[in-house]
Amino acid sequence: MKDYPELTEIFSDGGVIESGMANYELRREQQDMALRIEEALATNEHLIIEAGTGIGKSLAYLVPLIIYAKTKRKRAIVATYTKTLQEQLTKKDLPFLREVLPFKFNFALCLGSANYLCLRRLHKSRQLGLFKDEDDIREWDNIARWSRKTETGVKLDADFEIDQKIWMEVCRESDMCAGRKCPYGSACFYNRSKTERSNADILVSNHHLFFTDIASGNKILPPYGAALLDEAHNAEDVAAEFLGAEFSYGNIRYILTRLTGGRDFGMDPDSAEAILKSAARTEMHVKELFRAVLARFGREKTQTRVREKNLFKGTAGAAIEELSGLVRASASKMKDENGDVSDEGCELRAYAGRLSEAKNALELFLEQSEPDFVYWADIKPAGRRLRASLYSCPLDISRILRQTLYKNTDSVIMTSATMCVNDSFEYMKERLGMVNAGELRLGSPFDYKKQALLYVAGDLPSPAADFEEFERKALERTGSICAAAGGGTFVLFTSWKSLEKAHEYLKENVKGLNFLKQGQMKRWKLLETFKNKSSAVLLGTNSFWQGVDVPGEALRCVIIFKLPFAVPDTPLTEARIEKLKEEGKNAFAHYQIPQAAIMLKQGVGRLIRTKNDRGVIAVLDPRLILSSYGKIFLRSLPGCAISQDIEEISAFIPFAGGV
Repeated sequence: MKDYPELTEIFSDGGVIESGMANYELRREQQDMALRIEEALATNEHLIIEAGTGIGKSLAYLVPLIIYAKTKRKRAIVATYTKTLQEQLTKKDLPFLREVLPFKFNFALCLGSANYLCLRRLHKSRQLGLFKDEDDIREWDNIARWSRKTETGVKLDADFEIDQKIWMEVCRESDMCAGRKCPYGSACFYNRSKTERSNADILVSNHHLFFTDIASGNKILPPYGAALLDEAHNAEDVAAEFLGAEFSYGNIRYILTRLTGGRDFGMDPDSAEAILKSAARTEMHVKELFRAVLARFGREKTQTRVREKNLFKGTAGAAIEELSGLVRASASKMKDENGDVSDEGCELRAYAGRLSEAKNALELFLEQSEPDFVYWADIKPAGRRLRASLYSCPLDISRILRQTLYKNTDSVIMTSATMCVNDSFEYMKERLGMVNAGELRLGSPFDYKKQALLYVAGDLPSPAADFEEFERKALERTGSICAAAGGGTFVLFTSWKSLEKAHEYLKENVKGLNFLKQGQMKRWKLLETFKNKSSAVLLGTNSFWQGVDVPGEALRCVIIFKLPFAVPDTPLTEARIEKLKEEGKNAFAHYQIPQAAIMLKQGVGRLIRTKNDRGVIAVLDPRLILSSYGKIFLRSLPGCAISQDIEEISAFIPFAGGV
């Protein structure tokens, strides 16, 4: 077996990382994390790690994973929650390590197949005349030109924005792939990516694809011996989403439109007529079903729990099954000159499979055959129409992960900057089914006592006692803090309603600052605008509490409008709380407080991103210091100075005119 350098040599003064990286600083926490992961990989141990911001955790886990893959001759996979981190790993960290480590290794980015351009579908779509509108044709021409110069065929790598409607006609669909019969097989972008994956030591995926692979019985990703999930505080919710099922009118309508939209698949006349009639019946029955859903739950935006089996009667499932059978039978009769199923037959067979999956999702919802699932109807506006979906979702993913992921993987490592609550891993280990896993907690190398001030508005009313009065005074306080900071501020909310009120109030009452809000432009553009304007204030909800990195003076204040408690206003949260109560546990203490503490830590973590950052965290919810449980939140946060004096904010922030 080839000898590899010791981790202490790699992460040391004069080591290969320092020699290849300008301004590298040896961090004991980074070395400790690498060594502990190496130990877990050597002993087939599952491990949970909290690694504070600034440790350099990506290098700390990549190096031992690479050495594991080379010595064990097994792949290792890293799955991230955000695309930002995925790009950092594949475009920065792994290329750097491949340059400086004294041995060779390969890595591959793993994306869902719909991210790749399909050359066969691209040319077929033009031949079939799928695009009539001049703008659509112009878009197709842009994609065609790009297809001749791109090396990856990945949508995100295009140097122009691709309309999703057009992309869905030309991207790779796994169930429509012609496989070895494809005339573009040697040039196929997805096939190239599969070859890279098969030759890779390290796979880089995202949580969505990772859990989709588990749900498929590991049929999507190449086999791996070790798995590391970064940003793992999100793993429970992503797993629940992708291990469940959805039935929606929109998905069925899409398939029916493809089957009956006037396209000639080359079916015999009798089959074509039978499919047209069956599709019409299917659409009628599915419409009847969703009319019943809207009649029961109303036409306003809502998520409503469904506890009763077979609540909606009808024959939508039977109609979908009949259509699926007719389409599949027709597909089997469509042969090419070699006697194989033709391209059109492959496409029809794919639609038949999707219809079967939809029918299974509908049956699961109606029959509620999985006792540990939660079921709900989701109704939301979609332009002038309503989008209605029926969801079935596992309530407890810990059991599923124990039976699949942990059982079939040598070592699973979960890590994030926010895994502990009240100095304990108990909450995350229980939610993720890692009760017997090893633990490692590493603090941040940043000096929070010098770099950050925690301001708490202890004089405001409690939002639990009188929310309207709290909101009114919290809006006023938000304006005062934004003015004191001179901009450079994130204001993080737990509801869109409060965000909208705040945006209107701040624009009207605070002059000289540029107020931005989530949704007014694309997320990346919003962040770029914020970074480039020193007087900017950005108002955001859930997606801005995490995965956002704005180092330097561009972000010098983070305002937490209200503690992010999980209230039972969504079916999944409601069901989780009910389950804990059934088990005799205090749901507020056992679930809502820990979840809120994790979320609060994420929001607070937006502020200090480098050793030179300095700023204020302002929490407007007085329960942080006045409630009996406030100390749990405080013990979960970085140790910085605490103040209730708003005058200290401008004094603490250099750019606002202070020290």
